[in-house]
Amino acid sequence: MTRTRRLEPGDLPSLAEMVADFGAQHPSATQDRSLGTLEDATLGARAVLNVVVAERGARLVGFVAWAPIFDLFWSNRGGRVDWLYVRPPARGHGVALQLVARAAADIRSGGGVFLMGTYGRALASEYESVVDGQVDQQEGWLTGDRFQGIASRADARVRDLVRLVRSSSASVP
Repeated sequence: MTRTRRLEPGDLPSLAEMVADFGAQHPSATQDRSLGTLEDATLGARAVLNVVVAERGARLVGFVAWAPIFDLFWSNRGGRVDWLYVRPPARGHGVALQLVARAAADIRSGGGVFLMGTYGRALASEYESVVDGQVDQQEGWLTGDRFQGIASRADARVRDLVRLVRSSSASVP
């Protein structure tokens, strides 16, 4: 069983390992990423990212990193997800959806009403099954009833989250 939770200091080495794996094909692959810098950015007094991790047993199997944002036109708080990663052996089991649900719950607990995510074309079908819309096929939003429905079910079983996403209405009961 996989559970999601906020990042803790003891998780930093595993997070750094996943970031390195995630970025292995990125131009920054050889970039030095110290644990101190990662800790400062995620858990420090001036943290700029919120991180949710997924754990199966004693092993972290994925993470999502998001930052708070504010939409000036709609005058609403929300969160922007730019990094979502699941280790290859854990893929295909709903871990990404669980991470998005937990991030939405955390965003909502801070007064947010939407989640905006960016993604690459390779992941388009997975993201587009969850988000409400996209611009240039690389940004999507989780808003309104779908946001509230997913945020309110962050602790639900994967099967129930998948049913919620596939349903025509993800409103809160």
